Amino acid sequence: MNVTVKADINELDNVLEIIRDYLDSKSVSEKFKLGLEIALEEIFTNIINYSYEIGSDDNKIEIIYNFKDNPSRIVIKIIDKGTQFNPLKHKDPDTTLNANDRDIGGLGIFLVKKNINNIDYEFKDNQNILTIEKILDF
Repeated sequence: MNVTVKADINELDNVLEIIRDYLDSKSVSEKFKLGLEIALEEIFTNIINYSYEIGSDDNKIEIIYNFKDNPSRIVIKIIDKGTQFNPLKHKDPDTTLNANDRDIGGLGIFLVKKNINNIDYEFKDNQNILTIEKILDF
């Protein structure tokens, strides 16, 4: 299944509702849904804030999602044609440090990593393709 939306923060609720409805049809737990929603919100927001020039009507985000077996999991690809950016190249923040002693930034992708089981990035055909997988927790 897939959905393509304008890269606009006003589309976030629509995207989350589509994914939520899909997850409801699969009878997954609220904990599972919440973890996935946190990851999707962070990824979507980062694309909007950092990947595209503000004001262009051509900015789109495509989201391809489906369930797979062995193990049972949801796989979501988030595709954009914005500035090339691999979020996995940045090291995780040191969360043992006081907030005042840490570098600014980096917590978002850290939260994504904590809420999903697998994340992969590739830049192909002038597109950022971020794939996340979350294994069902029965």
